[in-house]
Amino acid sequence: MHSLAVFGTSSDAGKTTVTMALCRLFADFGFRVAPFKAQNVSNNSAVTPEGREVSRAQCFQAEAARVAPSHLFNPVLLKSYGDSSVQVIVNGLVYKNQSIAGYYDDITSLQGHVARAFSQLQQDYDLVIAEGAGSPVELNLLYRDLSNSFIASTFKTKNILVADIERGGVFASIYGTLELMEPVMRENLIGVVINKFRGDRRFFTDGEQIIKKRFGVPVLGVLPSSRILA
Repeated sequence: MHSLAVFGTSSDAGKTTVTMALCRLFADFGFRVAPFKAQNVSNNSAVTPEGREVSRAQCFQAEAARVAPSHLFNPVLLKSYGDSSVQVIVNGLVYKNQSIAGYYDDITSLQGHVARAFSQLQQDYDLVIAEGAGSPVELNLLYRDLSNSFIASTFKTKNILVADIERGGVFASIYGTLELMEPVMRENLIGVVINKFRGDRRFFTDGEQIIKKRFGVPVLGVLPSSRILA
């Protein structure tokens, strides 16, 4: 089975929650599922049964997948340390405090840790569902990427794009993201999820057809706006 990646048209589009929902869905279908986020930026962490530290979001996703959380689910965790510096946690253990520039200088080494974690999960689980970070088309950061283009190109994941309709401009955000996607990510895109929809669902029927016909990708689902899905 192919691994799956959940990307978003922007930060806060709903990638974390959609990934969590997919973890529960596939787990309930009988698959052994592992959530994954190559790099998370969060001061909210939790300790795994191994005694390692990962983002709390990946712990919630593990619970949804009905598996114990592991440091492999979040191999790189960044915590704000003030003065434009971060505490870098690698494989659940504190690595060092670095400036942002220093962190990017280490990106090749960190990509190795990410690739090894993902590969191990592919061996241990039926399905790995990887959550992207921010937007997958931040062009100035692509060669420094861990969570988006690096995962999509290295592991040839099947991809879902989550778009936030609540903030407006959903068609432009989808179109722009598709146009700027790297070829391997675009070729393996299976569809779009519209998140945070408000009002009468019937009014977006035409919108689904526009996305399918003009952009060439199907709408996999339209999710309502709520405190859970936002």
